[in-house]
Amino acid sequence: MEESNLFLSTHRPLVITLGGLVLFILIVVPIIKEYFSPIMRKERKIDREKKEQERLKLLEEIKHRRKVEQEKTLEQKESLKEEKLDTYQKLRKAIESMPQYELWRQAVFKEFGRKCAMCGSTENLEVDHRYKSFYAIIKECRITNTTQAYECAALWNVNNGAPLCKTHHDKTTSSVYRNLKQKLI
Repeated sequence: MEESNLFLSTHRPLVITLGGLVLFILIVVPIIKEYFSPIMRKERKIDREKKEQERLKLLEEIKHRRKVEQEKTLEQKESLKEEKLDTYQKLRKAIESMPQYELWRQAVFKEFGRKCAMCGSTENLEVDHRYKSFYAIIKECRITNTTQAYECAALWNVNNGAPLCKTHHDKTTSSVYRNLKQKLI
């Protein structure tokens, strides 16, 4: 007993501190947990909601960027389409102004007569590339200039031509040139 009194007398502050710590852990910590638990849950919920809002905002930004990129891509495609059409139209005009084109037209008239193959009219006659359109020949043969056009036999094939009056020539569907031109108007 003396030893226990001696221990207590020498280590009293330590025993009191340890006892207080045990009481604190057993009594106060659960009370603090119980008090702060709803607050912590609420804060965690708020944090989750903020993170979700940030995530949704980021997703909206990504969607917006993609939409802008798609619009740019569409604009670029349209611009490229218009450039190709413009290039084709210039090439077509250059080919139609070649002496070879006029010789081909006259050969078609000579072969098939000077009357519309559809209605027999002799007014406002034009020559149509019947079986393979002018555009298809240009595209298929990869013609990019008048020299290549001059050397392309398919373009000057008399049997691929036919005289048509302007009314019937405008109704042909084989000419991509006309279809493209009408889409732009």
